[in-house]
Amino acid sequence: MRYSLYKRGTVIALLLIVILCIFSGCGKKEIAFTTGLTKDELFKIDGTICYMDEANIVVLNLQREYEGLFGTGNWDNNFAGCTIGDYLKEQAVKQLSQIRSLSALASKNGITLDKSEIDSVKKACDEYLDNIDIAVRKTLKIDKKAVENIYTQYCLANKLYNNIIESVDSEISDDEARIISVQYIFFSTKRTDENGEQNPISETERNELNAKILSVVEKVNAGENFEKLALDNSDDDNIYMKISRGETDSFFEKAAFDLADGQVSEMVNTDDGIYLIKCISNYDESATLENKKKIYRERCEKALNSAYDSYISGVLSEFNTKVWDKVSLKDDPNISGLPDLFAVYRNYLPQAAADLQY
Repeated sequence: MRYSLYKRGTVIALLLIVILCIFSGCGKKEIAFTTGLTKDELFKIDGTICYMDEANIVVLNLQREYEGLFGTGNWDNNFAGCTIGDYLKEQAVKQLSQIRSLSALASKNGITLDKSEIDSVKKACDEYLDNIDIAVRKTLKIDKKAVENIYTQYCLANKLYNNIIESVDSEISDDEARIISVQYIFFSTKRTDENGEQNPISETERNELNAKILSVVEKVNAGENFEKLALDNSDDDNIYMKISRGETDSFFEKAAFDLADGQVSEMVNTDDGIYLIKCISNYDESATLENKKKIYRERCEKALNSAYDSYISGVLSEFNTKVWDKVSLKDDPNISGLPDLFAVYRNYLPQAAADLQY
């Protein structure tokens, strides 16, 4: 849309919630970027250590994935404000710190792996390694203990998440999750100046706009095709949208959700302009079902945030920048043929009930 109805502010992805709290310095988290760790240790969270051999495996797994997207030898090319190589390393740290911090919290909560899960970790580790030639393992420094440790920590993190969300209310009413489809005609009450800033239209322009709106309303009331009127008169390139509660301007939302199929609203005033809204469908069943799932995931994330914030406050984390800065991506044709680390995990062990996955 040229004029966005959508509220700013989005649900932060689970991965970023955890990572930003750990290594970005937000909130109450105490952080030490240190060289006090040994050359074999990448970071420490609440006394638990992530070792470089684990980091190596996650980096290789991401490199395998990125080579499929960008090809080989492109690590110095720009991507997302940095080089592809630096971005890959950043994502590796995010994955590792998420797994390690959540597994540490799991241990704090007395969560452990049962015998069947320990056996499954070993089986997953064996399958991952069995799909890599022994010589390649040696060359790429893929350590069995490190793979097993990653799987163990990841399983603990998943168990923690599932444990936390057991108390999350999964009952979501149709009305709360309802998705509706509307067409609309937008009349802007602002103009963009040469500096790209939006300013209110002049009194003369407002009088002309009022006359235009009244003319369009008369045509709508006379039964003329709403879609054609929108295409001919709207100041927004888009004239159709599906919306749920909380996504749009509150005045637009109330007017839209109060309509029955085929009804057209009165004029709706918002900060950006005036709308006429026609309801195409006041209940999209399939979209509403998907929105229920989305709302539930957001509730789960909120529950995890609450538990995590309570835990992480005051916990000391150390990161070995000296060692990490020296890490470079390997130039080896065998990397593209490595198995997917987390896909192998999913063959043997449970995922979290919502989006804690790679």
